[in-house]
Amino acid sequence: MAMLAREMEKPITVLSIDGGGVRGIIPGVCLDFLESELQKLEKDPNARLADYFDVISGTSTGGLIAAMISAPGDDKRPLYAAEKIVPFYKENCPKIFPNSGNWFGPNKTFAGEIELKISETCEDDGQTSVTEAYEAKFEEIRGMKKPYHDGKYLQKLAKDILGEKRLHDTLTNVVIPAFDIKKFSPVVFSSYQVDNGNKVLDALLSDISISTSAAPVYLPAYKFNNEGVEFNMIDGGVAANNPTVAAITEAVKGRSKEMDVNSFRLVVLSLGTCQHKTERYNVEMVNNWQDFTWLIRLKWKGWKLPEVDHPLPDILSEANSDMIDYYCTMFFESFRSAENFLRVQDDKLPEDLAAMDNGSPANLEKLEKYAKDLLNKPVTYFNPVTFERSEVDTAETYAEALKMFAQKLYDIKHGN
Repeated sequence: MAMLAREMEKPITVLSIDGGGVRGIIPGVCLDFLESELQKLEKDPNARLADYFDVISGTSTGGLIAAMISAPGDDKRPLYAAEKIVPFYKENCPKIFPNSGNWFGPNKTFAGEIELKISETCEDDGQTSVTEAYEAKFEEIRGMKKPYHDGKYLQKLAKDILGEKRLHDTLTNVVIPAFDIKKFSPVVFSSYQVDNGNKVLDALLSDISISTSAAPVYLPAYKFNNEGVEFNMIDGGVAANNPTVAAITEAVKGRSKEMDVNSFRLVVLSLGTCQHKTERYNVEMVNNWQDFTWLIRLKWKGWKLPEVDHPLPDILSEANSDMIDYYCTMFFESFRSAENFLRVQDDKLPEDLAAMDNGSPANLEKLEKYAKDLLNKPVTYFNPVTFERSEVDTAETYAEALKMFAQKLYDIKHGN
């Protein structure tokens, strides 16, 4: 009975990883650091993150990472060590997101279409500026025809890596959100629900990973069938770009029958992919936009080809992540357990690193350096009133905070 009581009192440990495309390198660096600290504590180079977390959750690129570090290899240990995540991104992102993240790059089909149309538009309509010609072409076709990237490499990669492994095969519980555009509702692929007999959600991990990563505008929607049920999926980021609350909800529900509510505790690590927050728009500006401008907005810098902004997708993604940060901050503060919640996030990401699909080797190197530098920066606190991040009084760095978190995970696992 005493052993059962101790088990019931054991905290629920949660790892959550945001979406963000190639910016998944940032949580990848953090996970490598955390796993190396756990290996030092264990004096065992084979210690893995899945050994310490009751649930690992991820959305979009975070969902792919969650699958990689929780799916079993032939040795029944996690398929990927955390130290392999960044090299994985460096090797594969240039092929998943070619053309250096610029829609108007030399190999983008629509860029060619629009270039061919410039002289024709100028001659027919008497327009004299390149800006007018581009905007006329945009208005003619109401934006773009297809996603930026065809997704074929990502789909093959996920299937090759994850093979026939299904959700029930993971070495710890996994929670990955996606969105079904046919049913017009979120779908949460949850190990807990599979354990409760929901075979429909026990899909191939490759199908789940592709589904949660199918970001509108960037990658095509994805269809698959499981147990006779058809799924028509897009990126989980439209519902939960920050999946922390989804993970907590599933974990608490999964433990509710055996849990002593008087000793209930959560220990949560939430990893963001960082944001570039600045004063971007105002009322006067957006009230003059065409409807498609909310999806695709050209940013002109002289006579160079324009950069592309995506106001509505960016707003939805960042607002979603910030609201979950708000809920978690308020929850842990209300229960006087703020020390059990660590959010690694920064809203000062440079603008040139903010693109989700810039798979150029140079950009990936910069993201890795940015993430390593972030580890040595002070931990920031999310202000639930202003929705801004500021340094905490202790000026503790993220590296120091992750070391303490590793110690906490070690103690929980060993019953200390």
